[in-house]
Amino acid sequence: MQEHNEAEQWRQKGNSSYSAGDFEQAISHYTKAIELNPKVSTYYSNRSRCYLKLKNWEKTIEDAQRSIEEDMSNIKGHILLGSALCEQAKKEPRKIEPAINRLKKALSLCSSQNLRQYEAPITEALFRAKKLRWLLAKATYESESAEAEAALSAKIEADREISAEE
Repeated sequence: MQEHNEAEQWRQKGNSSYSAGDFEQAISHYTKAIELNPKVSTYYSNRSRCYLKLKNWEKTIEDAQRSIEEDMSNIKGHILLGSALCEQAKKEPRKIEPAINRLKKALSLCSSQNLRQYEAPITEALFRAKKLRWLLAKATYESESAEAEAALSAKIEADREISAEE
């Protein structure tokens, strides 16, 4: 019981630091809460949120996944995981589908838990993720089209040279 109360005090300090925009300090406080009580999903999702603010996608994902492991119904964990995967998808397009799936899971949890206040931001994040998926697909199509056009032009030029030699 003592460790739980002490962990909660560290969480509250983390929340205060987060609100003040001191994300590094908040991480330190949440880490202390986790050390005292590693089974509380919220501590991981709170620390994950700090890493997201610092654009540390790997750490965001690591803590978001841990928060989900501790509590599959942690909406914030799913949102954070989806958001970080979206950011990584900008350089690693294969991550866009898992990001979209995670955001869809968060949206479904809103309905089942009757937490409507999260629906608008999740829907917006889902829209941005789907738009990113479309942009990534478009870039791939354009790149492949340019390669095909270059290959075709080279083939036509080679055929012209053969015809000119004959």
